[in-house]
Amino acid sequence: MGLDISLRRLYGTAQDGEDADYLILDEESKDLFSKSNLMDKVFPRIEEYYDIEGYLTKVAVPGSRMEDWGWRMTFWPEEFDDICWVFRYVPTNNDYEVRGANVGIYKKPEQVVYYETIGYQRKGMKSRFYKDCEEGKLNYFVLDKATLEMYKETYVVDDMKGYFQENIIDQFVEGEMVVTFSW
Repeated sequence: MGLDISLRRLYGTAQDGEDADYLILDEESKDLFSKSNLMDKVFPRIEEYYDIEGYLTKVAVPGSRMEDWGWRMTFWPEEFDDICWVFRYVPTNNDYEVRGANVGIYKKPEQVVYYETIGYQRKGMKSRFYKDCEEGKLNYFVLDKATLEMYKETYVVDDMKGYFQENIIDQFVEGEMVVTFSW
């Protein structure tokens, strides 16, 4: 797994994006979209989630707390044709395999943006970028060219600056696109 820098065109209506990929916004991102006058690109969507916490604390080890559990891995074994997780119950150091079919599902309203990816860069950031991300100094979304220019000068390694300029900044249209950074 490595860094993914994606230039994404936002869809203007939920109908346009029904079959499109989408990103769920956290509170910080909702504030960013609001301050950038992009709330017309944000839509409600009901998401379904596995109730892993309920399974672990009520079925696997009744009465346990989620803080006592540590995620170990996620996998899709062929024999189950289902998602599985392995969690470690820290007080006993025992691992528990949890199958998706055995876990309840709950629904939760979310705010999302629909998009299509139109530009991409795989790597090319300095270590300072990762440090600033981990310290919460950077947002997942970049919504303006000025910030992208600052990222290029501050975080992009020298031999990738031209690629970043051509494939991310030059293609970016404010109010219609976002750039995301993930790894």
